[in-house]
Amino acid sequence: MGRNLRRTYHFSSEQFISWAAALVLLMCLLPPFLMLGNDLFAGSSLPTALRSLLLSADLWKLFAWTCVLSLLVTAIASMQGIALGVLFAKTEFSGRTALLWVHSFPLFLPPFFAALGWFYLFGTQGWLGNEQTSRLLFGPWGVVLVLGFSFAPIVTWMTVLSLQNIDPTLEEAARISASPARVIVRILWPIARPTITFAAMLVFALSFSELGVLMFLRVKTYPAVIFGRLGGIQFSPGEAFALSLPLLGVAALFLWVENKLKPMQVFHTMGTRSFQTLRYAWGRWQAVVTVSVAGVVSLSLLPYAVLGWRAGVEGFWEIPRWIGDSLYNSLLIALCTATWIGLFGLVVGHALARRNAFQWLENLALFAFMLPSAVVGVGLILAWNRPITGEIYRGMGILVIGLGARYAILGIRAVASTMQRTSEIFEQTASTFGSGYVRTMLRIAIPMHRPSLIGIWLLILLFCLRDLDAVITYAPPGWATLPIRIFTLEANGPEHIVAALAFVHTAVTAALFAGGLFWLRWSLK
Repeated sequence: MGRNLRRTYHFSSEQFISWAAALVLLMCLLPPFLMLGNDLFAGSSLPTALRSLLLSADLWKLFAWTCVLSLLVTAIASMQGIALGVLFAKTEFSGRTALLWVHSFPLFLPPFFAALGWFYLFGTQGWLGNEQTSRLLFGPWGVVLVLGFSFAPIVTWMTVLSLQNIDPTLEEAARISASPARVIVRILWPIARPTITFAAMLVFALSFSELGVLMFLRVKTYPAVIFGRLGGIQFSPGEAFALSLPLLGVAALFLWVENKLKPMQVFHTMGTRSFQTLRYAWGRWQAVVTVSVAGVVSLSLLPYAVLGWRAGVEGFWEIPRWIGDSLYNSLLIALCTATWIGLFGLVVGHALARRNAFQWLENLALFAFMLPSAVVGVGLILAWNRPITGEIYRGMGILVIGLGARYAILGIRAVASTMQRTSEIFEQTASTFGSGYVRTMLRIAIPMHRPSLIGIWLLILLFCLRDLDAVITYAPPGWATLPIRIFTLEANGPEHIVAALAFVHTAVTAALFAGGLFWLRWSLK
């Protein structure tokens, strides 16, 4: 009897995983290959573009320059994120938890908003601006600083999580004869390094594909050349795909490195361990540390406060006339996308955590996350702009599909990490007594991890709400999101209106962020 029941459970599980795999293949693999096939068989300029790419020294110089710029962003974000991560995870000071959450907030806003706020402060006509500050802002160093501060929370959180997952008995043994600084350098850092390296890779990928900040600050980069082939009289998807091939190589390299690092990321959490967290006290230096951390966190929030100052009463008064349906579109699209990614990530993440199966599916989702947004966008247009799928292409469906393909990895990786924290003995017991896959998930797996799963859903919601680079490529008429509305108004719209709309988006994100944190804290009591 037991053997037949287990077969039923695994057969049902395989059905769910198969459907999930087909969905990811449809969303992530089909668009780029349709794009390539369309140009190959339609006699397009793809072969010419490939030949031009291989022979163009200017393009390769621009590619190398973009790599250098992204490396500088990664260095700034990593230095800030690692320092703050160590302070938040391993030391005690006043307001530590609150400052960590406030530090995380800019991650859920488009980096373009930060660039806009710094422009209103240090631009030629800004409150503290002059020709020198404007020249510095509208250049490579402006890009590096804006993106470095925007992406630093990624490194901070990965550092915090990796340090908190280390068995504190390793520290206790080292502290017998070593100073706290030596324990961090010789014990904690080598163990946390693979996870922090992966965080740096994410920062590099995000900064490399960033469009909004680069276009606003007038810094030419390689992805901007690709985006230029997707609009107006320069529209040439074949050339765009050819120019994206080096980026595909970079994404493949990241996948290879990440798979090499993954076994090193989890070895220290295996076996019997203590879950007590050890933190070091600063003593008389506590006030200095608190003020220093609060200063860095406040600096990252300053450009968003400047947006409210620049909007003024007049800007906020005219918001209803300018905002249109953009805020409603943003919220509806983000809600729908977060829901289906959450369901998909629940199925695939559970399979990864319990059976370590379908690793290729996780790699595929990670590869889709690292693909250039413009390439995925045009691929989606070619795949869905057909009579049979016209309703999806002309509505918000294309935006939900595109954002789902981009952020599916968040649901998969986060759910897998959550499920790995508990034993599967409860699920195995349920299957022994005849419980099927769906019932086991609904009655055991989901209730055990409900707060974490809702937190994952909120995380995906905020990332979908902030997206600009992906949706701007394929947003259909009438479905422009609020970030798109702000970005298009920036060129010719009144400054106080642009600032007011950006501040509204920031306020809505802050409300969702604070509400989610309040609910999670209440549910964990």
